[in-house]
Amino acid sequence: MPPKVPGRPAGPGAASLLAAPVLALAAALAAPAPAAADKHALLIGINAYTSEVFRPLSGSLNDVELMKGVLTDRLGFPAGNVATLTDEQATRSGVIGAMTELAGRIQPGDQVYVQYSGHGSTTCDLNLDDGPRGFDSTLVTYGSRSGVNTTKASACAAPATESAARAAAEAARDNPDDYDLIDDRVNELVAALRAKADLVVFVSDSCHSATITRSSDALPTRGAPVDGRVNPDSFMERKPAPSGLGDYISIGSANLEQKATEYATPDGKGYGIFTWSWARALNAARPGDTWQHVAHRTKAYMNEAGHGAQTPVVEGTVNRQVFEGAEGGRYVYTVLQAFDREGKRLAELNAGLLAGVGPGTVFLKGNPEAPEARLTVVSSTDLKSQAEVTEGAVSYGDDVDLFNWVPPGLTLKIRYQAALDSDRELVARAREVFSGMSIVEELKDGDGAQAEIVAWILRPGAAPQAAAPSAGSEAPEPAAFLPPSDPSAAPEIWLVSPAEDSFLWGFDRLRAPLDDKGPGELRRNFELAARAHNIMTLEGPPGPPVQVSVSYLMFRPVGEPEWAASPQDRRFPAQEAGIGHWVFTREVPAADPEVNAQGDEELVVIKA
Repeated sequence: MPPKVPGRPAGPGAASLLAAPVLALAAALAAPAPAAADKHALLIGINAYTSEVFRPLSGSLNDVELMKGVLTDRLGFPAGNVATLTDEQATRSGVIGAMTELAGRIQPGDQVYVQYSGHGSTTCDLNLDDGPRGFDSTLVTYGSRSGVNTTKASACAAPATESAARAAAEAARDNPDDYDLIDDRVNELVAALRAKADLVVFVSDSCHSATITRSSDALPTRGAPVDGRVNPDSFMERKPAPSGLGDYISIGSANLEQKATEYATPDGKGYGIFTWSWARALNAARPGDTWQHVAHRTKAYMNEAGHGAQTPVVEGTVNRQVFEGAEGGRYVYTVLQAFDREGKRLAELNAGLLAGVGPGTVFLKGNPEAPEARLTVVSSTDLKSQAEVTEGAVSYGDDVDLFNWVPPGLTLKIRYQAALDSDRELVARAREVFSGMSIVEELKDGDGAQAEIVAWILRPGAAPQAAAPSAGSEAPEPAAFLPPSDPSAAPEIWLVSPAEDSFLWGFDRLRAPLDDKGPGELRRNFELAARAHNIMTLEGPPGPPVQVSVSYLMFRPVGEPEWAASPQDRRFPAQEAGIGHWVFTREVPAADPEVNAQGDEELVVIKA
């Protein structure tokens, strides 16, 4: 339920980014402003709901701590300017009071970030300002629907006459904290912020669902049933938007018809899947990025985590830069603590799971050619890592550089197997396939049953033949997947499944000769196969992302004579049985809004 954006003309800057709007609260970052301009934030999180109508949550308070760290450590918000409101503090009255206090505290030109994490819902729209849908969106504040008159309604149960409904709204004001915070009231509170601030960003990790469809043992969704009662603010007068309001961006974690779900990170800690992804996207932002860029990156992270059905919604001045006028985007890893424990020298770093840093990641202090210190991460939490200082020494405040990146929670165990005893010496060459690849770990002797990859060194002779039918059977036995080895044949390495009945993940190109070029070719094919299988992400190590230019290469079919007469660089692909022959015609930038085939073009290749 992001507050509406009144008084702003329609156009590209005000268009919905990803889908229809939903709950939102959002944030201020950098923009040209007077020297005295400051950044302020209010973070609201509720886990301990008291109503029997819907369940408590587990990740909202973690959302608050996570975003506080991102705002202060990454985006330059002074710690003293970040207020938090959690659980019993976050009643309807408490939220209204905190936002009112924030409006009084900020100065003209300041930037404001507000985020709400908790249940979202709807209630009867009695002043008819929400169109034919007939419901107002709400934030379900602490203590809401805990009174004896709470109903678990799926539709409006308001009195039949307007006079009776107004009387019910008046009576509700005697116990206001038993009711949700309605969107009309939130809009009024945000307007007070925008009257002074240069930018208000309002983010809500919640949903408007009228039902909860998850089973009791699933991660909970952040949606509560419709409150069919008359809300104290049901008849709020809609005031015209004053002129001169600051920029406004609203971000909702899901569109109107979707659930906002919670998520467990690799260390088992719970967050809203949107907040975790949003924090990652802000953490990765760099100069020139707009709020639209951050929102797209957030959606990509949600897809990666398996929550692609949930679509965030962004409205307002989405083309405003996140780091405009600021240095931003520079990754500086710093030693927060240095201490000894159980005979080991340890250091705490400001890089954790949110930055994609997992155990095994190596940082260096000083010149990489002759480092003053070497640190290897042994454990990671959301914003920090603990590392062992294996060489040299570090102290509080030292800057360190990323040297070898290991993504969190991603290790594939491999064992090597030689079909012929005489080929055991080839294992060293087979290891070249995975040299320096942090996601692959070789098993020790005796642990082979735990393997997720089996690297076979074979000398394939003739293709394996089906076995003769067994006694009493008419059908022949299927051929064994692994061929017998012929000592006179050239050695190959095959990457196969743990059951040894197919190539790994079904990719039949995971085999290569053990010659000078084979291991390198197999390494490339493994990386592609792993990404296709969603084992490795397409994300690189933390730091400013690489800029990628995408275009379409267009081809037309030709006969073999024309294909053979064409320059080598215009042919696609190299001649292979069943593929046909194609000749390049033109390259089209992916930025073109519409790409149409010309003539007899039939094949499109994406070039990145």
